[in-house]
Amino acid sequence: MFRRRFGPFELLSFLGSGDTGEVYRARDTRSGRRVALKLFFPALSRDAEYVLRVQRDATAVSRLRSPFLLPVREVGELHRRLFVAMHLLEGRDLGAVLARSGPLAPQRAVAIVGRVAAALDTAAAAGLLHLGVKPSNVLLAPGDAVLLSDFGVARPVGRGRASLVATGATVQTLEHLAPEQFTDGVLDARTDVHALACLLHETLTGRPPFPGGDLRAQQDAHLHRRPPRASVLVDGVPPALDDVIARGMARWPQDRFATAGELAGAARAALRVPLPVAAGPGPLTDRPARPPRGRPEVVPVDRPRLLAPAPPYRFSGNRTTSVVAPPQEEPVAPRRRPRGRLVAVGAVVVLAGTGVAVAVSAGSDDGPAASSGHPTVVATMDVGVSPSDIALSPDGRTAYVAGRGRDLWVLDTAAGRVTGTVDVPDGPAWYVSVSPDGRRAYVSVKDDAQTVSRVVVLDPAAGTEVASVPVGPRPFSSAVTPDGREVWVAGHEKSEIDVIDVARGEVTATIPVAESPHAVAFSADGRWAYVASHETDTLTVLNTRTRGVVATLPGGDAPYGVAVSPDGDRLAVADRTGGTVTVVDTLSNRVLATARVGGHPEDVAWAPDGRHLYTADAEDGTVSVVDARTYRRTAAVPVGTSPSSIAVRPDGERAYVTNVGDGTVSVLDLTTG
Repeated sequence: MFRRRFGPFELLSFLGSGDTGEVYRARDTRSGRRVALKLFFPALSRDAEYVLRVQRDATAVSRLRSPFLLPVREVGELHRRLFVAMHLLEGRDLGAVLARSGPLAPQRAVAIVGRVAAALDTAAAAGLLHLGVKPSNVLLAPGDAVLLSDFGVARPVGRGRASLVATGATVQTLEHLAPEQFTDGVLDARTDVHALACLLHETLTGRPPFPGGDLRAQQDAHLHRRPPRASVLVDGVPPALDDVIARGMARWPQDRFATAGELAGAARAALRVPLPVAAGPGPLTDRPARPPRGRPEVVPVDRPRLLAPAPPYRFSGNRTTSVVAPPQEEPVAPRRRPRGRLVAVGAVVVLAGTGVAVAVSAGSDDGPAASSGHPTVVATMDVGVSPSDIALSPDGRTAYVAGRGRDLWVLDTAAGRVTGTVDVPDGPAWYVSVSPDGRRAYVSVKDDAQTVSRVVVLDPAAGTEVASVPVGPRPFSSAVTPDGREVWVAGHEKSEIDVIDVARGEVTATIPVAESPHAVAFSADGRWAYVASHETDTLTVLNTRTRGVVATLPGGDAPYGVAVSPDGDRLAVADRTGGTVTVVDTLSNRVLATARVGGHPEDVAWAPDGRHLYTADAEDGTVSVVDARTYRRTAAVPVGTSPSSIAVRPDGERAYVTNVGDGTVSVLDLTTG
């Protein structure tokens, strides 16, 4: 029965119902926030074991840090009803897309399944199972970003066939269950692998492996029948994908892939793609989505690396046993974008057949700012040197500027002022990069006579030098691997990449690349490195594990700077002589577009929401803004003289541009206009 109030929640409208409960659009009167409030059916709310599991799993999910999962805001019991409150977000689910548009192209289908696999493996590493993977639980956010929903609230199918009858599982739920879920079998990560194989089949064909039928029919099919071959049902599906689906849906768990990631890897191999794309939701163009990045060969995935857990939840209430996300200080870091776009931080609960998605968050409701096509300069900071390169701390609160002198300048981005310098005793500081934890800065030091070629390691907080590592002649820009273990330095003179082992403080490998490398960037998962060589108009793609060259691509005219998009699907290259930005598809290594920008662009950066690109145009004294969907320049913003580098704060609100010619740093508001 519809209630106007449910405890502290004011119910505004009914959104729909699924297997386990009803969802309402509601307002939390304690905070004033709009939420999606899920009220579980009474039968489940009276099931003490199920209630405890939902509360336990919701708390566990809240501690995961994955691009595909977002913790519930609150879970508890009130008026003898189990409930979950989540952030409200309109969206579309995969089931609705398939019903409306039919089968997906194989490449796009494998991309979606790969991203779902990444979410499942992250959860499995923490001891969590989903047990309810199906199209209605896969949200396709604007731009075809992929988010998985309903962790911690899946139906209690693990107790066998009787539970399916008692709780009234829908046909769609039954169509994706593993054999052991119809019996009293043991459930583990391979149970979710079975559901993922069913999902792959359905994305390729537009129908589940065994459509329709009651509980007995579905049980018989999943236990005793081989799934129909997708390549026979739909033209253009590689037959090799049939084998992937069949193995994933094997009757016995030991005959399946051990992990969801293994299945995804096999699916990518079946497409015969050389460079799978990193799994990470984010805005794409109108082209089909691509699979997550991974090694081309089929290998078991490593256990996902979990970041620091969220603060512990607190239990509150008397008769209610709610689990409430505690308030916490919000750092200047990527947050959810307004206007419905999602960054790579989330899972979403999607209500089957309603087109309504509910994202959940334990922190601020704000997201990375929606970038504007017409940013403005809001401040100019005088650093008194010739600033050639800038890097931001991971939280965006501190900027480090290399000024071709013997100091590294430190800027407070919140206060908008210079707070100090760190001595670089070994020589002129030209380029700087920062470790993922923000505790170290790596400065490329060189002089024109080539008497000094080092990377100096600084502790910015203490203002001291930690190490000084000899490298090859004329070190240019560097990049730190996402795990923080290595620093890769573009060795301009010898056309190589010097790999510094951070723990050992020395170069442990040199990798030959195209002549005169200038810049290097990593994929988000750290498996691939991209090197721009400006004197040979070449882009080199490296496998960071094998150190081998995967591909050598023709770049634009003098590729100078390089940056990977937030979703990992595209690579932007600033072509200095050509006055263009070349955008490359990281899966196919195909050039997607070439955008005209200002004269002599020396650096390029992406907006965190993926909607725009920015270049520092040295000749014109401008920052060019490029729409990442149309690849057209929307603005040329005047900054200082000879801008050479640009860095964008993780929250997407500000960008910082070094101007070599007048010794300043321009601050841009990326949200105005």
